[in-house]
Amino acid sequence: MKYSNDLIGITRELTGCGDEYAVILLDTSALSLILDGIRCWLDGKYMICLCDNSALQVKGGDYTAQNLRFRPCFVNVNLSPAVIDSPAYPSMRAEHSYPDFRLFCARDDDYIGIIPLSGSEYDTAMLYFNRTERHINAHDEDYMWLCRARSDLFSIFNIAERAFSGTKCGEGSEIIRYIKDNIHVKLNLSMLCSRFSTNRTTLSAMIKELTGLPPMEYVLREKLDLSRLDLLFTEIPVNDLAEKFGFSSGNYYIRAFKKRYSRSPLEYRTEGRAARPTKEHKI
Repeated sequence: MKYSNDLIGITRELTGCGDEYAVILLDTSALSLILDGIRCWLDGKYMICLCDNSALQVKGGDYTAQNLRFRPCFVNVNLSPAVIDSPAYPSMRAEHSYPDFRLFCARDDDYIGIIPLSGSEYDTAMLYFNRTERHINAHDEDYMWLCRARSDLFSIFNIAERAFSGTKCGEGSEIIRYIKDNIHVKLNLSMLCSRFSTNRTTLSAMIKELTGLPPMEYVLREKLDLSRLDLLFTEIPVNDLAEKFGFSSGNYYIRAFKKRYSRSPLEYRTEGRAARPTKEHKI
């Protein structure tokens, strides 16, 4: 798949989605806008997830924006808005591990596409937005640009998902949110205890109550689970993925992945690609 402005691109404009999806990183001050007919007032840092038929108008206020627009086929050639909106998509996701686009498409009384971000979530998202822009700009020189940009897009999806989930959690959620925000770091129990000014016993009990797992088992599970999209939908080398997700070495990542999924990362990648619809071509 060759680069095209209609495939993926980043602008500094808040509005403008067209036939694409958009994930927008916002730093606002008394911003007034209308999103799908609903007037909103924003003050702080946010992420907005828009689908192809979203309508957004700015009415006033100050903001800086990073607008990452993409077509679903950038993620995988089998995907389109029609496929994602179809009743069959949940079963397709379950069978082939396609990304969950619910934050772009689902709307209800509590969620209209706008997700508040913490300062650290905003900073981490900005890192991935900037990286994605660099990959796009380097498309003539780097044959892996598409895989690298797609990998960073998955990381942006993860930030949106955990920020959204964090607004729904109760006591103790700040610890889980911190772990997910720093999943790329080589986290350990001492770091977590220091960050939350508590002891190992208290921290371990709290995390186990929230997740059902001891702290470092939970951290490992999150790292492994999050790496699967990169394995299935990019060709980024396994050692690079081990580094991205904060593993101490590629060999440790391979051993841990095989223990959890009963196959190596490369076997998981190969089997997942082979199981998807045959019209897919390697991109």
